[in-house]
Amino acid sequence: MKKRFVSAALLTVILTSFASCAGDGTNVDTNVDTGLSEDTVKTVENYPAGVEPQNYDLTFNILYPNWGLYPNYFFADDENASDAMSKALYDREILVEEHLGVSITNTQVANHKEVQPAVQQMVMSGEDTYQLALTHCIRGVSPMLTDGMLLDLENLDMQLDEAWWNTDALDALRLNGKLYYAISDYMLPDPNCILFNKSLIEVYDLEDPYELVRSGEWTLDKMTEMAEVATTENGDSVWDHNDTYGVTSGDGWFFSSFIYSSGLGLSEIDDEGSIELIFKVDDRSTELMEKLDKLFNSGNSYIYGDDVEPGSVDISSGRCLFNVNTVNQLHTLRDSNVDFGILPYPKLNKEQTGYFNNDWSGLMCVPSTVKNTEMISDVIELLSYYSDETVIPAYFDLALGNKMTRDDDSKEMLNIIFDNIVFDVGLNYLGFGENMKAYFYAPYFSVIQTGQNTFASYYASYEQAALAEIAEFNQAVKELK
Repeated sequence: MKKRFVSAALLTVILTSFASCAGDGTNVDTNVDTGLSEDTVKTVENYPAGVEPQNYDLTFNILYPNWGLYPNYFFADDENASDAMSKALYDREILVEEHLGVSITNTQVANHKEVQPAVQQMVMSGEDTYQLALTHCIRGVSPMLTDGMLLDLENLDMQLDEAWWNTDALDALRLNGKLYYAISDYMLPDPNCILFNKSLIEVYDLEDPYELVRSGEWTLDKMTEMAEVATTENGDSVWDHNDTYGVTSGDGWFFSSFIYSSGLGLSEIDDEGSIELIFKVDDRSTELMEKLDKLFNSGNSYIYGDDVEPGSVDISSGRCLFNVNTVNQLHTLRDSNVDFGILPYPKLNKEQTGYFNNDWSGLMCVPSTVKNTEMISDVIELLSYYSDETVIPAYFDLALGNKMTRDDDSKEMLNIIFDNIVFDVGLNYLGFGENMKAYFYAPYFSVIQTGQNTFASYYASYEQAALAEIAEFNQAVKELK
């Protein structure tokens, strides 16, 4: 077990919290070995998250891919780190290690495609290599479940109804009363967003996007109206990445978020605990595709792929009013000279009650051949519990608030984005299925890629196969022992 020391800043927060807990009769033992310096520790809480102190003298190894937020926002080994995020990550690890007598390690695989093979190799050999696996949001999620590689987390001794667990996500992920994947405060959210160029707002005397969000007027129609004004050709009579556009975006999956921002989804859990398809051709989905067609296929947008460097047409270029992007890439814009703001995806229409965002972060799961489930339960519980006190504040207030945004308005917008995240079981379990993938990518494949709205016929061509795909998955889950 590593012997390390928590930062003074976090210690102040913890002691304040512990003192509050002690005041209501909680059993406090000042002799517990916490790993904190004796001259600063006055009292410590015996049972954070209800977890008793232990001395497991074991290693807790976390498998994760070099993807998404994992490399930069989950692990830190330097006790002398200068930034608040790294300090928070480091402190969380120490608190768990010292309370449970464990050594937390991590193993990175090259990309999100490598998680499933690593877990499969472990399970087939009966080994106990990884005690927790962090996955892609879709890749490998379904086969690891249906091939029996995972434990039902309901059988672990964890308090899944407590505040540090995301109960909305758990409800979406639970199948037939069993829970193979979970999201807690340990799993940082990873939504998409819309960036806007403040200078172009002023140049074209456009409405303040922040006020549009606050008033409920930030809609696809409004975004289209503003994009039309800002689109200008540079004088060489050739429309390309050297011109200015109302909206630019990377291709493919960015457009899938418009499904969720419009109050739609692919699926939900029925009364029997199985996946049910709810995405269909109706008034709402038809309205969405018509508006995306107008926004992106009327000459006011530029969709950049592998053939064009993103920097030449994204928000940092200064030649787009709106840029469809993702929160986890904001750190790449820290040195940008363009004064930009952050917005949620627009609503489908003014009648929609709120701004919604789906979460592109991964999931956590436990391989089925692990040995000490008591230790694993305690570590996961405490990692989740302490994230609320350590990592979440740093991620929101510092990493996002102070470093990646330029104003208080953007911080307000980020709060709106993170407070309205929705979850879709069909996305996580079937998003890369041969036929359900067609629905997951419907905005891109049936509108953007074709250059026209073909949604109705596109949907019909996949419907029966998609229903069969869902039925096959549901049956496989029911047959799991």
